[in-house]
This record gives sequence, C-alpha cells and structure tokens, in this order.
Amino acid sequence: MKYLNILIVTLLSSFIYSCHTTSSLDNPKYVVPDYRGQKIVSKTLVIVPFATDIVKSKEARHLAPKFRTRQSQETFRRMWVHQFPGALKQRSTFDEVRFATFKNKPFLKKQTFEIDPQNTTTIEVPASGDKMSFEGVQTDFVLFMQNIQIASTQAYNEAGRPTDLYLVYTADYYIWDNREGKLVSYGLIDVWQRADKRRQLIASIDDIATGILKNGPFEKPMSPKSTGKS
Repeated sequence: MKYLNILIVTLLSSFIYSCHTTSSLDNPKYVVPDYRGQKIVSKTLVIVPFATDIVKSKEARHLAPKFRTRQSQETFRRMWVHQFPGALKQRSTFDEVRFATFKNKPFLKKQTFEIDPQNTTTIEVPASGDKMSFEGVQTDFVLFMQNIQIASTQAYNEAGRPTDLYLVYTADYYIWDNREGKLVSYGLIDVWQRADKRRQLIASIDDIATGILKNGPFEKPMSPKSTGKS
C-alpha cells in the first residue's frame, strides 16, 4: 500500500483548503472494550508513516499561491511534521507525540473490522501480541493512518458559475497498544474542506487531531480535576 507518499499530499492539501471542519469530529469510531471508560495518562505516542516524501499532484499545485512560494510542497510538509504531533499532544493525555521510522518494519495483515452497523474499516494491522521497534525511540502506543484518499469537487452557483473548491479527505486510522500488542481504537476520517486563507491551516490540523482522539482513552479531560488510569 502506497500510503506513505499519499499521506502527506492528502493531509497538507486538505489542511490549506480548510474553512470549517465538522465531520472529523463526528466520524465513526470504535474503542475496544478493554479500553472503554479508561483515561490513560503519561504515555508516549509514535505516528507512522514518517513524513519524508511528497508526490506531485493536481491538488498540491493549488497550494503554491497560498504561500507565494515555488516550494509549496516542502512548506506544507514542514508544517505537517511540526504541527500535527503538537495538535495531538495538546488535546491528549500523552506526554510525548512524534513521528518515527520502523527499526524493522512489522508484517501487517489486511483485516476488516466493524465500527458500527453502518460502517467498517479495512486496515493493515500487526499480529496480536506484536510490539514494534522504532529508530531512536521507544513508545507505548502507535497511531497508524492508512487508505488515504483525496478528491476535489467544484461548487457552482445558480447561474452555473464556479464558486468554492472543496476537497474531500478520507482515511482509516487505528491506535495500537505497543505494550500489550493489541488494538485500542480504530475509525474513519471523512472531511469536506473549503478553500480559504492560510490561517485555517492550524485549525484544520487541530480538527483532525480532535476527531482521532474524541471519546477515546487518550482524550484530555475537560475538567482539570479529572483523573485517569495508566
């Protein structure tokens, strides 16, 4: 699966076209029963794949005017690398969040899981009990993002003239307990985003992070008095 290169173009392209993102906050999610009701604190999270390469695409070329640079892909890659871990950390109970590369890439098997009666996800997961190793870092949990897709659609007014350009961003994701070697949660991201100004980039990253964490064991409690399990 070629999700390494697709990930960066998809995420970065959709971030800059963000105006208002709501679907990411309500996307289907399943939390494995062993982790329901828990608040796991003071742990570490690694994100894979590592964001190193960006492929050229029609969507990526739209980004250049927004940043007034010929190196828009590299600009967006840097923003993705720098902003997404921070957005996850700010909204979670993790002590540390970072990208990393595998020391030895694990065998991943494609499986289909039911999220709810209306939704399923097909993802490549390690075997039960597998604990992954990464270059230069040890981690308690791993966030995988897979099956990244992006499509663009043009909106028109009543006169048939083009108005806003929308990007549709979809992905499957799951969080793996690297201490116990098992799934914690998995779900779908389905985001429609409208072209807007550069300042919406950060808000879009925040919304995607919130959608992944919402109603899970790593979501930061609303009240500072909340406590959690480890």
